[in-house]
Parts: sequence; structure tokens; C-alpha cells
Amino acid sequence: ADRFAIHVLAAGQDVESEVFADPDLSGREQLDRVPNRPDEHGIPDLPDCLIRFECSLADHHPAGDHTIMVGRVERLSHRREGHALLYFDRDYRSLETGTTN
Repeated sequence: ADRFAIHVLAAGQDVESEVFADPDLSGREQLDRVPNRPDEHGIPDLPDCLIRFECSLADHHPAGDHTIMVGRVERLSHRREGHALLYFDRDYRSLETGTTN
């Protein structure tokens, strides 16, 4: 794709995070399970996220069985206040306390 979006999920959006991390679901199945709507470019938009980066593809680099995509941020949308959802050491954590949720 020439355009894509990166969403920063909010604390409490663990369910959405787990859906996108599920290797048994296709991209379409993942999007069918979380609230979203396409933007003017047809890119899925998660309306409850904290921040959304709208990007154009600047470059890509093969890396083993993956491809690293480099995006040029075209627009940034700060959607709402709150704490970001963090995942570290196999658990969701809070930046405020450093503890698990």
C-alpha cells in the first residue's frame, strides 16, 4: 500500500490489541472485530485511539521473512486524552506506575 495509518491505542484497549496480535486472524477478520471506519483514502481508522499517524510509504527494506516499511508522516491526529496502552514482558503495563494492569 502507498498509504497507511499507525494508531496509538489507549489504556483499556487490550481487546483491540489482542485481536491485532492474533496470528490466526486475517487482516480483514481483525478489522471486522474492532470498531473502525475507512478514512477518505479507504484506510481503516480506529476512532477510539489516542493518536493516529497518517503516512505515505517512503521506503521499504526486506528483512528475512518480513519487510520493514518506512512511512513519511503526512498528518497527525490527537484524538483524546488518556494513557497509552503499553505491552512489555508479556503483560500490559501502565507508564504511570510501571505496574501491570
